[in-house]
Amino acid sequence: MIEILYITGRGGSLEKGLAPELNKIAHSFDGIAVDVQFLKQPPLTQVEQIQSKIIENPDRIVVANSYGAYLTLQALVDLKVTPNKVLLLSPVLGIAQAKDRMYMSRPPLTGRLKEAFESSSLAKPEIFKVLMGNQDELYNQEQFALIDDYFGEGSAIILNDETHMLSHEAVKAFIGEYVLGDA
Repeated sequence: MIEILYITGRGGSLEKGLAPELNKIAHSFDGIAVDVQFLKQPPLTQVEQIQSKIIENPDRIVVANSYGAYLTLQALVDLKVTPNKVLLLSPVLGIAQAKDRMYMSRPPLTGRLKEAFESSSLAKPEIFKVLMGNQDELYNQEQFALIDDYFGEGSAIILNDETHMLSHEAVKAFIGEYVLGDA
């Protein structure tokens, strides 16, 4: 029985994109849309809402995308109930700067996340996987090495020739392997 909690990317919806695909394969599906209404709340309130959803049923597979993945990573800080399986797609991992143009991402609470890594206060799910393209403008090799070091070697999976918007084939293979157990 597959139970999924899905956290969308910024501006995401539970009615389109990856959400309906996850809903099709899940026996039980729930999610948080990181939409305009959600983003009007203070960042820590956003994180607390994700924490509450995780705590409701830590046996669900948590799948999160982009900025929603960043908030989900933040939700693991000092979390008293550890989810079994967390899968992050193209996560924002902190401050990032595009190499080829004038673009910088500076999400809130980066200091909190840095401190959590240093103090080992992030919950460690039984299975924790991150999928990101090496052409993603937010890809930072140092941040990815930190993920691999903290959650275990092989936690961070980098795909060649993929951008922030991962191909449907890459996402389907990832979901197949870690949600459906197709290996």
